[in-house]
Amino acid sequence: MTTTLPTSQSPDVSPAHHLLAMMFGTVQAQLVRVAAQLRIADHLKDGPQPIAALAAATGIPPLALARVLRALADLGLVLETETDQFTCTPMGELLRSDTSDSLRNYALLTGSEWIVQPWPRLLESLQTGTSAFEQVFGLPLYAYIQQHQDAAAIFNDALTAISRQEAIILRDVYDFSAVRTVVDVGGGQGLVLATLLDTYPSLHGTLLDLPPAVAGAQAVLQHFIASGRCQLQSGDFFRSVPVGGEVYLLKRILPAFNDTQALTLLRNCREAMTSESRLLVADPDTSSLYGRLFDIAMLGIFDGRLRTDAELQELFAGAGLTLTRAIGTRSTLRLVEGVPIERLSDGGTRMK
Repeated sequence: MTTTLPTSQSPDVSPAHHLLAMMFGTVQAQLVRVAAQLRIADHLKDGPQPIAALAAATGIPPLALARVLRALADLGLVLETETDQFTCTPMGELLRSDTSDSLRNYALLTGSEWIVQPWPRLLESLQTGTSAFEQVFGLPLYAYIQQHQDAAAIFNDALTAISRQEAIILRDVYDFSAVRTVVDVGGGQGLVLATLLDTYPSLHGTLLDLPPAVAGAQAVLQHFIASGRCQLQSGDFFRSVPVGGEVYLLKRILPAFNDTQALTLLRNCREAMTSESRLLVADPDTSSLYGRLFDIAMLGIFDGRLRTDAELQELFAGAGLTLTRAIGTRSTLRLVEGVPIERLSDGGTRMK
């Protein structure tokens, strides 16, 4: 006789089940990183594969790999189509290394030891308002990666992956057709600016960043530099910003800094702007789950924050700017546009 144990409720709807799974969030992040490291999505790009083939391709023993893949299946990244046979889901496909929307490098960053190590000090960050990263390593993240080439490569590759996708978002949701000049402040390796210059043949651009980033942007923007449509400028945006641009772009820049630093940067932008210039701030949306977690990451890593429209308006006002509109996108990104306050007297409109 077979005895079936009664169950009071499905574990899928149990609050305790969900809470316990959340407590293993670190394990989830490391599973995603391992999937990226082993290139699981690459090995599955042609369809379902048996565990024996995947084990041979990755060099991981079949039993251990099957345990990982079944956990990844519960996370929604793979499916076990038959016993010991797996295929990728659409979400898992995002970890492929050969696609334009790949998040593989971002997964390698978020699971890296030097990024994960500060998180046990999150409470101390909340109590003191100081960066957990700096508490652990004794220096800010940007200084750390300048001293550690391996970390810098991981960091830059991750930001490049995000920029490649967000460049397309910016191109599709904001009309640059009538813009003559754009200044990409902290533009990194130039993917966003390259996308805009490629889309709008009459557009000219300037990229401002620290020397290591500018050196990396040379190859990406070389064609536009040679044609006279792009300039690279090494510098510190806390000191000054190139003058005379029509649009100033800050993508994923402000959240890395506290209010005092952010205000300094915005004032430098305003000083460089003409009365007809616009400022475009592009950051993760604070209303999304990703945005809220990103906000906590900015606290722990940089002593920075992701700001609401109202908080941005307050910062803008301190720099002589005002918000005119906010633009949602199909991604996690949200755009906020600002103009010099004095333009309102010429018939401009303030965002309600």
